Amino acid sequence: MKISLHPVFILFAAAAVASGEHIWFLMAFGAVTLHEMAHIAVAFKCGLRVERLSITPLGEQARIVDMESLTQGPRIAIALAGPAMSLALALCFRKASPDFATANLAVLLLNIMPAYPLDGGRVIHIILGNSLGILRANRIAKTLSKVTSALMFTAGLAVTILFPYNISLVLVAAYLWRNMDIERVRMMCDFFRFFDGRRFGKRKAVRARFYVVEPETEIICALERLCWDTYGIFAVKSGDSLGDSIDESAVFAGFLEKSGGDMGTLAEERRKKSETACENETACESETINKH
Repeated sequence: MKISLHPVFILFAAAAVASGEHIWFLMAFGAVTLHEMAHIAVAFKCGLRVERLSITPLGEQARIVDMESLTQGPRIAIALAGPAMSLALALCFRKASPDFATANLAVLLLNIMPAYPLDGGRVIHIILGNSLGILRANRIAKTLSKVTSALMFTAGLAVTILFPYNISLVLVAAYLWRNMDIERVRMMCDFFRFFDGRRFGKRKAVRARFYVVEPETEIICALERLCWDTYGIFAVKSGDSLGDSIDESAVFAGFLEKSGGDMGTLAEERRKKSETACENETACESETINKH
């Protein structure tokens, strides 16, 4: 695991020492570190690898590799491990060290906000990704992050007025807003990596989810229905009955093939699948005849 230290963090630490707030700074840093260590510990328990731990002026963030390979339960457990640690420390130190308990409570309240990539936002994104589809969950996560950042920024301004020089909430809100597009790109990268054919490598069994769709259903619409923990199979209507079905692998392949142009429909993908099957069958027959 690599550890990266942001240069501005060193400036913040120096400013805390110069202003005599080094004790509070160390408590806050300790609370954030223990919070992040809880995420890492549960990730290790689930067999995952932590690629990097980034330490910035606004907190710490662990980059956990292949979280998408886990089912919903373990992923939520990893996301909630940090808040659980912060809550436990806040309760344990409420009498022995009220300041340290307050620091942990602040870390807890911040991280349960429904903004991605905070822990609360991650949990919502995981749950919605299994109920509404991953791409739809991405859009909802972005909207929730915008609303949460705006509310946090407004509350931060009020805190700054009441408690001069305390601009931490404003900085966190500004950071979330500034990194919103970056996180959206990361979510899309996670989506594409998830459907690279290896996503169920660590799972013994995968539930299938069947969708009955119209022939004119566009590929992008089918793509939006794909979820984290189920394998999507689309049965395309043919008149009053159901025709051939295509699975999510064919849908994703069709999307990659036509990316940047007309996405096409599931009926076209089904027809292409049938033509490919006929070609393969003809090739096999020809090969058998040649052998004789």
